[in-house]
Amino acid sequence: MKNKKSLIIFVILLFITACQPAPSHTHEYINGICSCGDIKDVEEKYKVIFKDYDDTILKEVEVTSSQLVTPPSDPIREGYEFKGWSEDFSVITSDLIIYAIYEKEKIIVGENQKFKSIQEAIDNAKDTDIIYIEDGLYQGAVINKKVELIGSNNTIINSDIIINSSDVIINGVQLTDKAKFTFDNLEKDVENIKILNCKITNSTVNVDMNRNTAPFNFVSNNGFIIKNILVDNCTIDKVSEGRPMAFYIVDVEGLTIQNSTFYGGVGKKSYNDAIKVDNKENGKSTFGIKGNVIIKNNIFKNYSQYAIWFRQFSNGTYLIENNYFDNIGQTEQTHAAINFIEAVDCDNININVNKNTIVNSYLLFRIDKLNNNDNVSCDIMNNVVQYSNDSCFIKNSVDSLSINANNNYYGLEYVNDDNFIGNVDYSNYYSNLYDVPGFQKFELKYETNSYLEIGETVKIEYECYGRVECTIKWISLNENIAVVNEVGEVTGLTKGTVEIKAVSESLNIEKVIIFEVYENVEELSEVEQFILSVMNNFSSSVTAATSRTNYGLTNPYYYSLYRSATSFLFEDLDIDTDSYARDGLATLVNDKVEYITIHDTWALNKNGEELAQFFLNDETSVHYTVGNDGIFQIIRLTDKGAHAGDSPYRAYALDKTEVVATTDNPVITMIDGYFAINGIKTNLRPYTDYEGLVQDTNNYTTDQITYSGIRCIIGEDGYYYLGKTYFNETYQTISNFGGNANSLAIEMSTKKGVDFYQHFFYH
Repeated sequence: MKNKKSLIIFVILLFITACQPAPSHTHEYINGICSCGDIKDVEEKYKVIFKDYDDTILKEVEVTSSQLVTPPSDPIREGYEFKGWSEDFSVITSDLIIYAIYEKEKIIVGENQKFKSIQEAIDNAKDTDIIYIEDGLYQGAVINKKVELIGSNNTIINSDIIINSSDVIINGVQLTDKAKFTFDNLEKDVENIKILNCKITNSTVNVDMNRNTAPFNFVSNNGFIIKNILVDNCTIDKVSEGRPMAFYIVDVEGLTIQNSTFYGGVGKKSYNDAIKVDNKENGKSTFGIKGNVIIKNNIFKNYSQYAIWFRQFSNGTYLIENNYFDNIGQTEQTHAAINFIEAVDCDNININVNKNTIVNSYLLFRIDKLNNNDNVSCDIMNNVVQYSNDSCFIKNSVDSLSINANNNYYGLEYVNDDNFIGNVDYSNYYSNLYDVPGFQKFELKYETNSYLEIGETVKIEYECYGRVECTIKWISLNENIAVVNEVGEVTGLTKGTVEIKAVSESLNIEKVIIFEVYENVEELSEVEQFILSVMNNFSSSVTAATSRTNYGLTNPYYYSLYRSATSFLFEDLDIDTDSYARDGLATLVNDKVEYITIHDTWALNKNGEELAQFFLNDETSVHYTVGNDGIFQIIRLTDKGAHAGDSPYRAYALDKTEVVATTDNPVITMIDGYFAINGIKTNLRPYTDYEGLVQDTNNYTTDQITYSGIRCIIGEDGYYYLGKTYFNETYQTISNFGGNANSLAIEMSTKKGVDFYQHFFYH
């Protein structure tokens, strides 16, 4: 009996247990015997946390899906404008962490803006702020903070810009009248100064014949040093006729002047120099210039004395490369385009004058008065010298210094000792342009692509450099596929691949172009057509920066290039992973990479390393920056970036459609606010959460789909799957999830002067 009673109790307990509701939202019935009365859902509770940008918790609540969530009061972040919250919390179906979204307040100077003057904006700015200056006429200012000034098309400043801080950038302004970029009352060394895309117009700085001042007035005082100055893409025109210098430099360590144009006036006047380093009359200084000095890719025109005058220079490397000098000097054996006079403590100096061109002028190079030249090297190489005024090219007044002046081109039938003064080795020189190895070449070009249809004819044009008698012999290496005649006309015969060889017997050079012959050009996608062209280093004229990231500037820089793509990289890829790694990096983990996001950062006007420095300190975060100068890693590949304009919490995911896959390249459109694939309306709207609930019921149209397309794949079950999307308010497009959460960010430098194709394909 005891055992029978225990069995009855067990059966009763089992029956009671079977009548309890299942722990999930779905009722489970055991053998259909649950008869305990009505069973009601118990709503699950979810935790919702509102956080500020620094992970500070602003509010934390526990709610059910049927409850409304009231956000905290709009948070305040100094210097930023609150834009909203990172997630939709109108319907809660899971635990949520919601971040406050901010946009940095712009500091704008202008007639109708908060700040009317540049000085007022600087006084109210913080380190690393950017100050935008609208068109108009302004007084100068004292820059005593680490800020960037960005001018507009016609930002004109008529008094001095005084730089008294490190890490200052001045971009896109014009100086006029007696205005200068200058330094005054320094209390310490300053460094990392950048003057970019600036102009000097109608300058009267030197109208009173002042010999020790200039629009670019880089003069220190009180024994302090100005370190690492960059002047890039600047222009001087219409200067005063007194002593129209461009630069006056004292106590500068590290200087780069590049991609700029300097005009010295209408006619040659006395005391007329472009870049002048001369501290002889400045008793407060011990040297004029030292360190790494680079002067490249500039034009110097109409200077009566010197284009580059280093009167007191010290230890360092001096690279003067690829400049164009026109109408420089007016005195035989004195006025050289490039002058090095009076070295100070010269125990380690390397001078390299390379690939420059000088015309209608006097001396190319002059060096004098070295107090010690045991560790001084001087190479004058690969320059083009075409004189009309004098036959002296290089003057070396230092007896114990030997100058290597080989591999230069001189516009004379022959060269002898009369063309040089001092110890100069010029034994290997060129007197005819075509003798210079760099000019022994020909180029092929055609305006169509490197593919053609059967029966189509394409003519290949050519251009020779160095020898006018250069002719090309054409050869088809497979005449069954295509033939070529004596003038370079290629005709397709049958489908296949053919090599067309161009041979110059006089230059002993040959080149090969690969053509693909098709029955119908529609067989090729646009990508395939482009790749075929790039493989041969040929393409039609392409405009870079048509797709761009705008960081505030209003005028894109368009850069058309022809035949500049580098096809392949035959060396190890070197990525700098240490120099610009962010401390702490990111707190959010990118656990699945689905995309690579590439931006052309046209408006920043920076090379790869300068971009890395920018993103090292900016609120946005990217994985790599790329330029001609290299590749730099900023955050780890496992970190989520902030670069794509969407939330880091919108992770990539796929939703199944009910449309059976019929093609690998479906056309995605919108019908009545739903996605359609190949004209078939799906069951999906642009914004659903991860539970499949619709979050956006707007009837978007096809033209609102992002130009880069919606992610679409074919599942193993044979149906199309679409990546999750949302409507991006900033760009007003239906956009894919995962831009920040699941992509690696690569920022490509499209700075003026950067070869877009070279760094894109090379890296």
